[in-house]
Amino acid sequence: MLVGTTITSDDEAVLDEFLARWREVNWTVCASEPALIELLLEQNLEPIAIEVSRIAVPYYTFKLRGTGIPAFIVGSEDEGIPDSLLAQIRPHVYIPMAGTATCYSVGMALAIVASHFAYVAAHEANTD
Repeated sequence: MLVGTTITSDDEAVLDEFLARWREVNWTVCASEPALIELLLEQNLEPIAIEVSRIAVPYYTFKLRGTGIPAFIVGSEDEGIPDSLLAQIRPHVYIPMAGTATCYSVGMALAIVASHFAYVAAHEANTD
């Protein structure tokens, strides 16, 4: 889902180079941040911010609640998640890193966190 923006021709050039199958994604554009939150909740999705913040916990310590399906929220490469949107989302998770760096690329961060939760869900399903 994209919030308050669409994919521009400049975006298309980058996506074509680095993510060849991006056109197969069913992109949804939300006009505003409140519209995004409303849509996620209507679909029983649990918004989870992947962002370094004062309340963020390491991603591997966070446990999903109930039957909600995670909807990972990531921001732009340069700005992260806007504070106005971040304030509407609980929980926040981050990826601990050695050294002084505080971020991976958005795609890498999403891949790390999403694959962790997919692994945990598959492992839990196999042990029930």
